Amino acid sequence: MRIDEIGAKIIRDLLLDARKSFTQIAKECKLSTASIGERFVELEKKGVIVGSTTQVNFELLGFTAICDFMIRIFDQTEAEQVLQYIRKIPFKIIFLGQDPRNNIVFLVGLKNINEINLLKEILRKNRNIIDIKLQQWTGCRNIPENLEILNSPKKVKSKSEDPIQTNIKVTDLKLDEVDFQIIEKLSLDSMQPFRKIAEEIGVSLKTVSKRYRILKENGIIKSTIQIDPTKLGYYAIADFMVTPASQTNLKSVIDEFMDIKDTIVMVTTTSGEYDLSVHIAIKDINQLLSTQIQVSKIIGLSKIWSSVLPIFGPLPIVREYLTTF
Repeated sequence: MRIDEIGAKIIRDLLLDARKSFTQIAKECKLSTASIGERFVELEKKGVIVGSTTQVNFELLGFTAICDFMIRIFDQTEAEQVLQYIRKIPFKIIFLGQDPRNNIVFLVGLKNINEINLLKEILRKNRNIIDIKLQQWTGCRNIPENLEILNSPKKVKSKSEDPIQTNIKVTDLKLDEVDFQIIEKLSLDSMQPFRKIAEEIGVSLKTVSKRYRILKENGIIKSTIQIDPTKLGYYAIADFMVTPASQTNLKSVIDEFMDIKDTIVMVTTTSGEYDLSVHIAIKDINQLLSTQIQVSKIIGLSKIWSSVLPIFGPLPIVREYLTTF
């Protein structure tokens, strides 16, 4: 689907902040609010915008570790049984699903790093699970707004669009059940009216507005729309796993990946043989080949491994991890 400059701006702006008003976007585009509203509805009808959610900084919610599990099962006909088994484990499941290779993948938040062994023991008790691989994350850069929607020069980010940096701890903020309920409601629809949330959880509109502002300003949540990348011409994700020759090179490696168009996710890890995982959205074989050449030219890499998988869901997913570096 062809997206013009106005459509691209609506998508980018709402990926950065789903609660940005149509009035503000209209003012920046020198159009009427009604025109922006009509464009938004059109993008929904054509399946480009498929929902809205919140990205979450789980570390600031008290989780000391985020682990990415990939599970291979013995019998694919038992996949649903394994999924149900994982849903019942007593840990915070951030994401759960199957990849295009039919592996079960999930992200889990842990309050204590020692819980990893307990979780692995629980998983091994399921007779259908035959292999478990995991990576412990130390940080993430999640930037779906980095998609090059138009064939135009790379958009320069303004100061206001930079990820919020904060040293505030969850204990300093003293989050309570109301905060967690607001986060959960917004994770299912980050564009819904605050009045609706207030009525459903039994607090005032002022309370919801104030709590949201605090959560947002301290980098705990980010409201975003969800898009279907295939409607924008993207059909695959190239996953590059790399290790710098020296940890002092990591920042420069990250900067060089940021110069590659359509880089949308980077994850740093402390487990496994690779230190950095980078996801790049791909439109066609020419872009894939060009991207592989660019990665091969990055100075200071001691290991590179790559794979290509079809896109199998909207971006970002519900409650997806928020940028932390």
